[in-house]
Amino acid sequence: MCATPPELIRTKADERAVADGCWVDLAAAERVRTFFRKFLRHSKGEWAGQTFELLEWEWTDLVLPLFGWMRPDGTRRFRRAYAEVAKKNGKALALNTPLPTPSGWVSMGDVDVGDALFDENGDTCSVVAVTDVLLGRPCYRVSFSDGTSVVADAEHEWAVRSLSKERSLILTTKEIAGSVSTRADGARNYSIPVAGKLNSRPSSLRKQARLRPAPPRLARSTTRQITSVEPVGSVPVRCIQVDSPSSLYLCGEGMVPTHNSTLCAGLSLYLLIADGESGAEVYSAAADREQASIVFREAASMVGASTELSGHVQVIPSTKRLVFPRTGSFYHALSADAYRQEGLNIHGLIFDELHAQKTRELWDTLTYGGIARRQPLLIAITTAGVDRDSICREQHKYAKQILDGIIDDWSFFPYIVAADAEDDWTAPATWRKANPSFGATVKEEEFAEACAEARASPAKENSFKRYRLNLWTQQEVRWLQLSAWDECAGPIDDAAVKDLPCWGGLDLSTKLDLTAFAAMFRRRDGHYLWLPYFWIPEDTAAERERKDKVPYLTWARQGLIELTPGNVIDYDRVVKRVCELCQKYGLRDIGVDRWQAEHAMQKLAGQGLDVVPYGQGFHDMSEPTKEMEKLIVGKQISHGGNPVLRWCANNVAVDTDAAGNLKPNKAKSTERIDGIVAGIIALGRALVSPDGSIYDRRGVVFV
Repeated sequence: MCATPPELIRTKADERAVADGCWVDLAAAERVRTFFRKFLRHSKGEWAGQTFELLEWEWTDLVLPLFGWMRPDGTRRFRRAYAEVAKKNGKALALNTPLPTPSGWVSMGDVDVGDALFDENGDTCSVVAVTDVLLGRPCYRVSFSDGTSVVADAEHEWAVRSLSKERSLILTTKEIAGSVSTRADGARNYSIPVAGKLNSRPSSLRKQARLRPAPPRLARSTTRQITSVEPVGSVPVRCIQVDSPSSLYLCGEGMVPTHNSTLCAGLSLYLLIADGESGAEVYSAAADREQASIVFREAASMVGASTELSGHVQVIPSTKRLVFPRTGSFYHALSADAYRQEGLNIHGLIFDELHAQKTRELWDTLTYGGIARRQPLLIAITTAGVDRDSICREQHKYAKQILDGIIDDWSFFPYIVAADAEDDWTAPATWRKANPSFGATVKEEEFAEACAEARASPAKENSFKRYRLNLWTQQEVRWLQLSAWDECAGPIDDAAVKDLPCWGGLDLSTKLDLTAFAAMFRRRDGHYLWLPYFWIPEDTAAERERKDKVPYLTWARQGLIELTPGNVIDYDRVVKRVCELCQKYGLRDIGVDRWQAEHAMQKLAGQGLDVVPYGQGFHDMSEPTKEMEKLIVGKQISHGGNPVLRWCANNVAVDTDAAGNLKPNKAKSTERIDGIVAGIIALGRALVSPDGSIYDRRGVVFV
């Protein structure tokens, strides 16, 4: 036992640990670093085959304290660890990228877990994980010698053959762009080997949505040269993971192989092989088995790249298992329904992307899965999330309380690297603060490009803050910046809207929630004026105010919300008020959300009003949603600063599809957004009006 280095006493929990007899064994931590250096090799990129050196922060902030601290009995101090760090740039392709399948073509935006694709040898493989749509990423168009092209994220990885270096590499799109120049003999620097034929085998997978006839099973050229890589405007992109041994799959009409990567494998291998535990059971877990198996595939690649390990560790891809016979130990990727399984005796667990867990059942079961072990270790590694009632948020709060000295639980290891909410998210100093790999594996120029995209589009700001700065955000994709919204708060009165053409939008809620109506006026110069109206049930207003922490009663007293008698929305009262507004302002027509609106639509039509059913899908909502954003950013709309409408605007999250269409998503939004939905419907009716239609002003936009 030796004295504890002062630099490792970082929290009050550390101070208590020392007082209770805990100590630091530097040699124990060094064994982990030596294991990485001696036995693990990079399996990808220009460093493929080279020694795996931990980055400085990985050593000093994670491995050294996590494996160096000991209890008085000589076992590892920490039993549970929570590490929350920003994502490194993902690897993704544009949503409209065609992918060949045994039954036809499917787009990157439509592919799903379980779908069949082809690997680089032309054999079928399965999609095992997909990401959400990613926005605001720098993109390039990669063109090939057969005339085809693919739009890819700057950090997407490609398996290429370098003519100048005379060896195979895995490079990012941006790395290829910087060195794709044509040689003096006319050959390009990079080529991609492709399968000579597609070996389609019978599959029980679900029917694919066909974009073109099925890809032919014909012999093809065995290489494609990359002819150019040119920057293009950012488009929505997505990343997938496949179960091919190389993690490669074919993409684009030219069917070239492309790559994806994994995380956390090194620690899994150490816990399996070198932690001194006989019969060790090491697992990776995530929101589903496919996501959990990502760690397995990277670990298997590391084993294959290491001459020292490949002769001692058995890789069983069919069951996602690694076996170390010398100690009777194994590593396995857990399925999503592991909480129904019995008998897990966990020595080590890597819980990947905890923020993606929808429920806490899996976490709660695995927490107690190592109770019989001498020194079990559960490591949760995640990025910040959006669900503030989730198990991830619970663990985040607990870790923060330890870091802040509120709780002194010395068995729990907390590590959070993030920007603070009050930091300037556009400043390089903030980027560096939130990314310990900044300047090494995370490049400043890439951050600057992504930040510029986020500043230009409010829908991209939350993604940047969450994935790049590790900040918990209000919703998945924040649509509007409140600063831009507030700049449109010009006053509106009856004189301002007198004799202006007007259209209405009605969003009926369930009978217990907020109902909203919008009157949208347009001036001759194209500037819009927006008057919102709201209703909630009177008898439940106080309870909803207490539960939602939203000042409904205050707003009602200010005349901003109308209370309808009883404990449910009185639709007849709403219809009567809407008819009064239509008569007052001479509305051209009213768009009504079709959901649960048949009764109200009949009542409105019975009063002689022109009522138009209005869908909530991309077809009806995308164009007015995009136009609304444009009007707000350009200060071409005034909403009067209504606080209820402002609250709705701050809650809005949007969905996007393969064509880049947008629509509000009530399920993903943090609170009510009915006022915004009603306004978008009203704007949608105005845009298709023959009185100065948007299509007359700028032409038809095809999506």
